[in-house]
Amino acid sequence: MKNKKLQILDDINLTIEDNTNLFITGPSGAGKSTLLKILGLIDPDFDGSYLINGKDIKSYSKKDLREIKKNKFAFVFQEYVLLEEESLLNNLKFLSDDVDKILEISKVLELEDYLDIEVYKLSGGQRQRAAIARALSSPCEILFADESFNSLDKELTNKILTYIKNSSIKNFILVSHMEELKDSLKFKTIKLDKGKILYSDK
Repeated sequence: MKNKKLQILDDINLTIEDNTNLFITGPSGAGKSTLLKILGLIDPDFDGSYLINGKDIKSYSKKDLREIKKNKFAFVFQEYVLLEEESLLNNLKFLSDDVDKILEISKVLELEDYLDIEVYKLSGGQRQRAAIARALSSPCEILFADESFNSLDKELTNKILTYIKNSSIKNFILVSHMEELKDSLKFKTIKLDKGKILYSDK
């Protein structure tokens, strides 16, 4: 900021193996969303090393990183980041050409009756579901989600988590204050506070 570095994360040392789900919690301003965006290749402006498959991302070409984000990663943003003037169906097609999968996920998230409706006409809860559905429609192996279940009831949340559990997703990395979600997918939990890992279970 104005040629000054801003320290948001401090001495983060983290390994995420295949088939490990990670639950990131902590107070507001702890650095949770920043960490998630670095892991999801959304925010490349950081000091330190980030290795994917043993290779530092700084040695990947921009094309290779785009391919990873397109084909292996999917991100559910806290702000939804949907195409407001487009139909829900077109939003779901943004990351996927698999119409059968889109229809399947639409049913799981109870959105099948809204596919032809423009996103700006949907409620907040429907938009949150749409953002989740768009990510799940992609061919991702690693799913990142930032406070993505706040507007959803318990029954629907459990349906989505069960779908993720039975899918081909290798890692689900979730930022949330909803501690009750931790046991749903056998998450490894880390707690951040003031940019540091305050707690990490094994």
